[in-house]
Amino acid sequence: MFSKPEMKIPNQFQIRTLLKVMLLAGCLLAVWESIPQSGTPILFGRIVDRNGAGIPDVTITLHPGIATSTPGQSTKTDGLGYFRFSPLETGIDIVPANSRFPEKLVFIRVTDPAGPTPDHSRWWDVKIPCIKNFRYRWDYMMNPTYDENKPLN
Repeated sequence: MFSKPEMKIPNQFQIRTLLKVMLLAGCLLAVWESIPQSGTPILFGRIVDRNGAGIPDVTITLHPGIATSTPGQSTKTDGLGYFRFSPLETGIDIVPANSRFPEKLVFIRVTDPAGPTPDHSRWWDVKIPCIKNFRYRWDYMMNPTYDENKPLN
C-alpha cells in the first residue's frame, strides 16, 4: 500500500544555504522599501508677514488643475502660520516626459483674513511629485492688506 515518507534532517550545508537565502531576501526587501514609490505626497508650509511672523487664520484652498474654480481641500493656518494637507488628495495627476513618477498639479489659493485684496486672494499653480509620503514645503510671505481707498505707491 502506502509507505511512510522518510523525514530527512537537513545537513549543515542546507541550513547555511537557507540562512543565506533568508538574509538575501531581507536585504532585498530593505532596498525595495528604500526606493521611492508612487503614492500620495504631503503639502505643508507657513504663511508669514514681512517680519517673518506667522499669520494665523489664513485660508488655504486647493483646486484641481490650472485656474479651476472647483474647490478641493481647504484649511486655515494655525496660531504660528503653519498649515498641512496630509494626505494631499486634491489635484490632477499628470505624467511628465522623462519622469518615473507622476506629478500632482494643484492650484493653491491663499485668502487674506485681515481684509480685502484686489481679488480677495492670491493664486499659484504648483506641481508636486506623487511620491509616497513625499513632503513638499510651500511657504509664502504675505504683503500688507490692500486698501482700495489708499493709493498703491
